[in-house]
Amino acid sequence: MKRLLLATILCLLPAYALASYSPPNNLRYASNISSNMGTAISTATLQGYENLVIDQDMTLTADVSVPYTMTISMVAGAEIDGGYTLTVNGPFIGSKGCFGATLAPVFGRNSVTEVLLSWYGATQDGSADDSDALEMAKDSMFEGCTLVLDGNSLFNTGVEFTNQIILDFGGNDITYTGAGIFIHMSTGGSITDHPSRIENGTLTSDTIGNGTAIQIDQSSGIQLERLRILSFNKGVELTTAVDGGRCESTMFLGVTMRGCNYGLYLDGSGYATTIISYGQTRFLGLNISTNGADAAVPYGVYQEANTSLYRSYFAPLTIWSESDGTICFYTDGSWNGIYGELGFEHQATGTNDTALKTGANAALLNGDLNFNITGTFNTFIDHGAAGTLTGIKTGNVNRARKSGVLSSIYKIYDTDLTTGRVFHDLDLGDNPRFRSDDVFKFENIADTNLAAVEISPQTRNAAATGTETTYDVSNATVLKFSQSGATDFTSFTSPISNGHILTVVFLNGNTTLKDATGAAPTINMKDDTDYTGAANINIQFRYDLTDNKWYEIGR
Repeated sequence: MKRLLLATILCLLPAYALASYSPPNNLRYASNISSNMGTAISTATLQGYENLVIDQDMTLTADVSVPYTMTISMVAGAEIDGGYTLTVNGPFIGSKGCFGATLAPVFGRNSVTEVLLSWYGATQDGSADDSDALEMAKDSMFEGCTLVLDGNSLFNTGVEFTNQIILDFGGNDITYTGAGIFIHMSTGGSITDHPSRIENGTLTSDTIGNGTAIQIDQSSGIQLERLRILSFNKGVELTTAVDGGRCESTMFLGVTMRGCNYGLYLDGSGYATTIISYGQTRFLGLNISTNGADAAVPYGVYQEANTSLYRSYFAPLTIWSESDGTICFYTDGSWNGIYGELGFEHQATGTNDTALKTGANAALLNGDLNFNITGTFNTFIDHGAAGTLTGIKTGNVNRARKSGVLSSIYKIYDTDLTTGRVFHDLDLGDNPRFRSDDVFKFENIADTNLAAVEISPQTRNAAATGTETTYDVSNATVLKFSQSGATDFTSFTSPISNGHILTVVFLNGNTTLKDATGAAPTINMKDDTDYTGAANINIQFRYDLTDNKWYEIGR
């Protein structure tokens, strides 16, 4: 039949084509040679064929290497097997189940751009274990190759990748039944770039709170894209077995985690000598929800001591509190130089949720990070142990309403006065919905630890209309003077907190601000002289807690 087809083609060719025609050297069928893979390849090569079609089951009786010049094409239903290594150097076109269970295929760089899990005997029915097929596929790949999980698969055993790869889940649902690590990305302990990518699918633990979906170990440049990670104990863990090691430049792009006890876990491994760097991590769209987690205290992000997120970028990282008792972000490490946007959204019915909790070693320094807060968290910042918060900013504070009344349940809370907490340059934002007196409450915090805390509340007007010499500004950011007679004014009492900014507006000339006169907190003018106002003149003051004085900062 094949000869008849060839003859028919030759008859149809024009004369000039027949004149240049040479005997076919590009196609040979294994069924016309041998069922022994080594024999079929050597025979086809000696006969000058460049394409070998595997149209029957083949067996290896020794290790076989396919030359660079030969293309292997698998016909559906044909299988290559045998307890030896098949090294494929030339182009390879696979088919479902084309590799038997005892074969050891190895692909060279010029053979494929991607391999499919279905080639390796995976059933992909969502119930049978495809772990052996995954391990076989991993062992066959060269560095930089793409492995496509081209069907819904279940795995009882995890897999470790030590070379650069792209793992594409093909938009499929992947289930892991183990209690350990499903996907372990590791360079084997060396500090080197490892620009691999895991993408495009859903990873689910069959038991809530079991196992780790992805562990990135001492590797740089790993990218996680378009993933959903559901119901694991740990969604993604960054770790290193090296004291002072680093696992840097991880990128999260369009990743969602839901129902994990720890969404993102930054492991410190108990090291206490040098800092482990998870720096330059990029959160370009990471959403973590605790809904469905089975832990008593689920965490969106958990950062252990002696770890650093220096120069990391949140754009954004959003954590949804959807289980009672959630701590959205716990850190006992450092945030030196981080920037971007960190969002906390509360949607649970409980009242025991905390947006940010810090540990004894926490050092949140030199940041340009905006918090965006939605919902009714019980605690905004629980700075519950010795540590430093400095240069942290909030962005929009969107508040839930109860029966039309703004709720008053955000708190900045310090559980122990004796260990020396430090809040420094903490800027809590300037937003029309922000009210510092009922939204953010400083509880159990020694005054001496509130160095340069910035409070920028909603504009709230107060008015001195009689002959008051002092005025309570605990609920004011603007004080308007329209006093009825000449008055020497000496103090703005009950400031909101350290850093309270107060704008004084004169509506007439009856008020004189006395410089450094009377009981504290005194008013301190820039030129150290008394000032008598005039209509439409504004002066701005800032309260300094340490000195217990109001300082003029502009007029």
